[in-house]
Amino acid sequence: MPDDEKKFTQADIDRIVQERLARDRETRGDPGALLTTVQSLQGELATAKSKISDLSNKIAATDRTSLLANIGTELKVPQALMGFIQGNTAEEMRASATALLTSIGPGQNIGGSTNPPQGNAPPKVYTAAELRTMSPEAINADWANVSAQLKSNQVK
Repeated sequence: MPDDEKKFTQADIDRIVQERLARDRETRGDPGALLTTVQSLQGELATAKSKISDLSNKIAATDRTSLLANIGTELKVPQALMGFIQGNTAEEMRASATALLTSIGPGQNIGGSTNPPQGNAPPKVYTAAELRTMSPEAINADWANVSAQLKSNQVK
C-alpha cells in the first residue's frame, strides 16, 4: 500500500460521523425534538377537530330548534305537540306539522241526540195562540213549517 493513502481507525470514523451528525442537527434540528413537536401538534389538531365537530353539532341543533319554533308559530301548533314534528328541512317539518294537525283534528260527533249539531235546530212547534198573534209576514217566512204542522195536527 502506498504511504500517501490515509488509514482511519474506528475512533476516527466515529468522531467524523459524530461531527457530521452534530452539524446536521444544528441545521435541521434534533430529530427527537422534531418528532415530539409533530406529535404534540397532531394532538392539538385532533382536539381542534373534535371541538369543531361539537360546535357544528350544536349549531345544527340550534338551527333546527329555531326553524321548528318558526314553523310551529306559523302553523299554530300547540307547544305540547312540537316534539312530534319530524324532519330536518323546513319543507319536511312543515309537512310533518300539517299531517299532525290534520290527524288530530275534530273527532267523531259523540253523544248522538244529546249533542245535536249546530245549525240544524228542529223546527219550532207553534201553538194556536202563537199563530193568531203572528203577523202575516212572519207566517209567510216560516210557511213550510206552519203548513206542515197544520197538516199533521201538531198545532194545539
